[in-house]
Amino acid sequence: MEQGRDVAIAAGLEEHQRQDGATLGGQAVQRSRRAHAPESYASALAGAEANSIPPVQPALNLKEIMASFTMRRKIAAPVEIVFDVLSDHRGYSHLTPIRSSTLEREGQPAPNGVGAIRVLKLAGPPIREEVTEFEAPTRFAYRMLSGMPVKSHVGTVDLSPSGSSTELVWRVDTTPSLPIPGPAWAVMVRPAIVMLLRGVARESERRGNAAA
Repeated sequence: MEQGRDVAIAAGLEEHQRQDGATLGGQAVQRSRRAHAPESYASALAGAEANSIPPVQPALNLKEIMASFTMRRKIAAPVEIVFDVLSDHRGYSHLTPIRSSTLEREGQPAPNGVGAIRVLKLAGPPIREEVTEFEAPTRFAYRMLSGMPVKSHVGTVDLSPSGSSTELVWRVDTTPSLPIPGPAWAVMVRPAIVMLLRGVARESERRGNAAA
């Protein structure tokens, strides 16, 4: 009897240990799986996000949108003549393809000085610009009031005599109201300034030759 009981106890212990071992082994496997699960899940999630969610484009800041450029030209005419041509707002339509150039308001000194508002019509809405500096014959500046999608648009022209000629420096600082990068906006704005500068130079040299 005792020998049979001992065999039964031994068999029971062996079965219990086997079950414990299986349980512990299963727990070890489960722990192993859980240990690797976060990394696998994160990788899979990252891959899914990369495939399904487009990258967010950063917004353009003010410095990226603003465009500034400077043009220089030597004009074979006295500085006084160049300044007179440059500041003759009503005469722009005779110098360039601009269809119409008028004064909405005269300034001081009359008619082309500080406070004058010129209206230029080429294509699209008329461009309205106000004279902000008028220092004959060396400095002229203006700002745009309307006609283009800009938050600000300022042009400054400095003139200096160079013998019988004139050194002209035309600087433009412009910020579009549309999300357009600065370099692209400069490419769009520059041709109009180049057109006007060529007209001013051509007419100034014509008058200079006539006065010589």
